Amino acid sequence: MKVYLLPFFALAVAMSGFGDDVFKGGLWKKFEFDKPDLTPIVFGGESRGENVIGEKYCIYLDMWHDDGTPVWGYKCSWRPGTHGWESITGAYVPKKPLKKVWMYVFPEAGKRKVEFRKLWLERREGHGDRLSSHTKTRLPFELKDRTYLEVFEGKERVKKTVDSPRMPTDIETGAVPCDGYAVWLADSMRVVTPLTFPKKEEVAASKRIELDVARRERESFQVAVTCGGNRAWTNGNVKVSVLRNLRGERMKGSLTWQRVGYLAREPGYKVHPFGVPEHETWLPDPLLPARPFKVRRAATQGLWFTVHAHPDAVPGVYSGDVEITEEGRSRAKVRVFVRVRNFSLPETFGMPTAFSIMDGCTRFLYNDERYAEMRRQSWDIMLDHRLNPDDISRTTPPPISDLLMAKKRGMNRFNILNIVPPPKDPKTRWVCNSSPEILFSDSFYEEFKSRLAPYVVELRKHGLEKFAYLYGFDERQENYYKGIDTLWRKIKADFPDIPVMTTSLMYYDITRGKSNPYLESVDWFCPLTQSYRPDVSDRLRAKGKQAWWYVCCGPVHPHANFASFEYPAIEGRVLGWLTFRYRADGLLFWHMNDWRSRVFMDDKDTYFPDWKTYNTLGMPGDGVLMYPGKNRIFPSVRLAQVRDGVEDYEWMQLAEARAGKESAGAVVGELVKTMTDFARDPKTVRAARSQLAALIETRR
Repeated sequence: MKVYLLPFFALAVAMSGFGDDVFKGGLWKKFEFDKPDLTPIVFGGESRGENVIGEKYCIYLDMWHDDGTPVWGYKCSWRPGTHGWESITGAYVPKKPLKKVWMYVFPEAGKRKVEFRKLWLERREGHGDRLSSHTKTRLPFELKDRTYLEVFEGKERVKKTVDSPRMPTDIETGAVPCDGYAVWLADSMRVVTPLTFPKKEEVAASKRIELDVARRERESFQVAVTCGGNRAWTNGNVKVSVLRNLRGERMKGSLTWQRVGYLAREPGYKVHPFGVPEHETWLPDPLLPARPFKVRRAATQGLWFTVHAHPDAVPGVYSGDVEITEEGRSRAKVRVFVRVRNFSLPETFGMPTAFSIMDGCTRFLYNDERYAEMRRQSWDIMLDHRLNPDDISRTTPPPISDLLMAKKRGMNRFNILNIVPPPKDPKTRWVCNSSPEILFSDSFYEEFKSRLAPYVVELRKHGLEKFAYLYGFDERQENYYKGIDTLWRKIKADFPDIPVMTTSLMYYDITRGKSNPYLESVDWFCPLTQSYRPDVSDRLRAKGKQAWWYVCCGPVHPHANFASFEYPAIEGRVLGWLTFRYRADGLLFWHMNDWRSRVFMDDKDTYFPDWKTYNTLGMPGDGVLMYPGKNRIFPSVRLAQVRDGVEDYEWMQLAEARAGKESAGAVVGELVKTMTDFARDPKTVRAARSQLAALIETRR
C-alpha cells in the first residue's frame, strides 16, 4: 500500500490565502504506479466554503489503465453552499489494471471563498470507509428518521439504511402551538413542504389575498393548514364562494381548489442551494382533486387555489371567501380579492412552445378503450396552461380534428412528424433517432414523403400549415451534418413552407466558431438554454432562421430549470421572463408524461412514497409534469409555474407593443440581470407584473 498526502501548507500557498478569489482549480498531483493492478483507489480530503454553487466543487480524477484506455472525470463532491470543514471520501474499483491517476481539486468557478486541506489518495481495499451519508426524516408520514449510508467494504460499495424513532412533539412548528393549528397563506411561487411551518407574522397576515389577472388568464395562490405535534385533522374541507364586485355582479370565470400532493425524495439527489433542506423527505408537485383532506401531527398540508378570468370578464375588483373547515366546523376564512385588468391575453398563445405529451406513454398506461379519452384530457390540461400539446417524437401525424380543436383554444405550433422511420412494434413508446445509414437513404425519404405529402394537403385545406414544423436529428453530432443538409434540401424542395427544427449540436458548434459547410442546414435551431447566445441567434435570424431553446435534465444550477421537483418553483416561472429577455423564438421541453410504471395517483392521501419519477443527472421528476390517475390526469405545481411564466411573457409582449421596447425591457431587465442572475423573490415578480400592467393600461 502507498499513501500520498498533499500537505496543507502547499494548498495555502496555492490558494494565496482564504478568500483571495485567485484560485480557479487545477491539478494537484500526478500518481503513476510501478505495478498496475486491480487494487481500488480510495481518496478524500477536507474543504470549507462560502456560497459555493454548481457541480464542480469536488475532487476530480482522470485515470488511465495499463492498456492506455482512460477514465475521465471520476468525482467525489462536497456539499455546495456555506459550511465549515467537511470531509469526503471516494472510491474507484478499476476493471482493468490501473497505471496512473491525475488528481484535481475544483472549487466552482466564480467569486467564492473556498479552502482545502488534508487531501489524500491510497491504493487499497475498503475498510468500511463511509462514502456518503444522508439522513432524512420520514415525518410526518412515518414516525422515524432514516439514514442512508454507502460504505466501501473490500472491493464493493455497500448501501445500508438505519432507522431511528422520531416523535412529532419533537418538531418545532414555528408559530403553531403543540395543541393548536394555523391556517395561513403562501405565494404560488413558494415551495411549501409538509415541514414548512409559519412564522407569527405569516399567521397574523393570513386573512386576505390579492391577485391581479388579465382576462383569459389563470393565477394561483396557496392556503396551508399546519397542526402542532399533539394535534391532527382527519376531515378538513374547503368552501369557496362566488367572486362578486361591489355592485354584486358575478365575475365571469372561476375560483377552484386542489389538494397538494407530495412525492418522496430519494437519497443521493443533488440538493439545490435555494431548495428544500436536505433532511426533508417530502416535496410538493402533484395537484390532486378537491376532496376532504387530513393533516398529520407536526405537519403542513397545502391547498392550491386558482382564479381564472373569462375572456368576457368585466374589468374591476371582485371578492369572495375561502372557508377552511374541520369536521364541518369553520376554522378560518380568507378574503380573496381579484383585480381583473383592463386587457386580455391573446386568443392565440403569445409564446411558441413545444412541450411533448407523448401518445406512446399515454397508450402504455391506458388500454385502447381509454386511450382516446385520456389523451384528450392531457391535451385539455396543456391548453389550460397555454402550452401547445405537442410531441417532437411522434411518428404518426396528429388528427386534423384535434389540431382544429387546439387551434380554437390558442395553439400556435405543432410538430407533424419526427424525421425517423416509424416503429415496427405499434406498442413502442417512442422513436428518438435512427442511424445515418437508414436516415439518409433514398428509401427512407420516399417512405417519409409518402407519410407527409397527403397530410400536408389536408393541413392546407384548414389553414393549419402555418403552425406546422418537422422535428429531427435529436442532439446529433457532426457525423450527421452532411446527411442533414441533403435531407433538408429534399424537404425544402417538396415542402417549402414547412420548417425543420433540430436540437442537433449545429448551433453549439457555431458558437464555438467551428467551420462546416452544413452548419446552417435547418430552419429552426434549438440549443440548450445554457448554450444559447444572443449574437449567434441574431445572426441566424438575419438569414431567415429561428433560434429556440430548451431545458431537460439540464442545465443545472445556476441556470433556471423546472425539470426537477428539487428546484425552486419560481424558476419555472422565471423561464418565461428569460425567454422574453433573450428573445428566444420558443421554448421546448421533452417530455410531460414519461410514465414508466403502472402506478395511479388516486389514493385519498396526499403522500406517494412509491411513486418513481424519471431521474437523469440528479433531476428527479424530469419528464413528468403531469401525473396519471385511473380516470383522469392530474396537473402539477411545476406545470402551473410554467403556465404563469408563459402568461407573464404575454404581459411583456403587450407592454412592448403599447409602451415600446425600451420601457418594457427596463422592467424585464430589473428582474432578469443575466442568464444566471434573476429574481428569486415572488414579491419581485409581482411588482414587475404591476409595472407591466401600468404600461399596458396607460397607453391603450
